[in-house]
Amino acid sequence: MKAPSPMIYLIIILSTGCMQRHYIAIDPYVPVSPHSFKQPKPVGLQVINARSSNNIAQRSGPDFFFFSPKFTVRSESDLTDVMRQKISEGLFRMGFKPKRIEKVPNKTFRVEIVQLKSNYEEKLPALKIRVQAALRAHCTNTKKSYSKTYSYEKQLNSVPASTFPNEKLINGTLSETLKKMFEDKELISCLAQ
Repeated sequence: MKAPSPMIYLIIILSTGCMQRHYIAIDPYVPVSPHSFKQPKPVGLQVINARSSNNIAQRSGPDFFFFSPKFTVRSESDLTDVMRQKISEGLFRMGFKPKRIEKVPNKTFRVEIVQLKSNYEEKLPALKIRVQAALRAHCTNTKKSYSKTYSYEKQLNSVPASTFPNEKLINGTLSETLKKMFEDKELISCLAQ
């Protein structure tokens, strides 16, 4: 019996290297200390995805015809909707009453998702992973405006490859970014006026 040609092996290797899509659930914990106002304070909320791509991670392989990239990691649901829900949850716990931005034009809170990405470096049987998240917040009320970017980065040098695409690490990084935003006293003061 004749052995398969090396070309057959090359085709098999390349076909297994085709793009694989991985979808993860974005569900960060919202670390907020409850505040209490006499009455909930209304605030107009808008969340915008300012990223150039919806991919959280993308790994390119060798560029052979249509065999590139190796994989992508994306949110399984719309990232803007999820983050709007999480930011609303945090605001509500702090004593605010988030509404659509058109309904409260005199006090607005606009949050841009500037960055959410993860990088994977293979060091089999482990991975080196770096996850970065950044949110830019803009508060405007009748008296003043305030703007700041909050970012957080987490890096692990030896993670089992079986944990890919590391959903918990991505959500944990987002949680830490939200925590920085909700702990900013100047931002909360702007929203409370």
